[in-house]
Amino acid sequence: MMKKRSAKERILFFLKENVGEWIHYKKIRKIAEISDWARQLRTLRQEGWVIKKRGGSTTTEYKLNSLVKGEEKKRKTINSRLRAKILHRDNYHCVHCGKNPRNDEIKLQIDHKIPIDWGGKNDENNLQTLCVECNQGKKAYFSEFDSNIMKKIIGKSSGTQRLLVMANILIDLPLDVNFIETLAGIRDWTRTLRKLRQEGKINYEYNYENKTYTFKRKVE
Repeated sequence: MMKKRSAKERILFFLKENVGEWIHYKKIRKIAEISDWARQLRTLRQEGWVIKKRGGSTTTEYKLNSLVKGEEKKRKTINSRLRAKILHRDNYHCVHCGKNPRNDEIKLQIDHKIPIDWGGKNDENNLQTLCVECNQGKKAYFSEFDSNIMKKIIGKSSGTQRLLVMANILIDLPLDVNFIETLAGIRDWTRTLRKLRQEGKINYEYNYENKTYTFKRKVE
């Protein structure tokens, strides 16, 4: 009996069949048959496959540039000592939903707040404890955004500058509050947003039910 391909193998086979063509992320997600499909794409990139990305949150597309595999990218892992330190700091709870292994029969993972692909580091300030479900949900959400745009935002030296760039690039997209807080990198980001709006530098709408901000074009 032929062994069934893994999600990563299915994605790579599909991209190879369509090498040089832009493929919508929904097709890749369907081929992968798992919710954590974006992680498999990142793994393929780390293995040396040149996979490009373009588009916004609903128009994201991927393209395999060549059938020739490049040099594998070595990625620093989180060592056991650092992992234990982060788990202890977060009291062995998921920082998003509050669940813990003892009471909720869940598994905890150490997550990068700012993904490595966006320039995130393996330092304590960029690490957090998440349960598998929250971590998969976060990765799926973050995968909708172009890494080059995210690097441009994160590359700014202050939270105010990051919010300004965000508000002028990510227009008409409902953005989760955790996503904005992560990119802003400051605790008082909501007050900074209000101040920027009062100064006429940005414009946004807040959805109280979904807890999302949608940046709008400035009214001149």
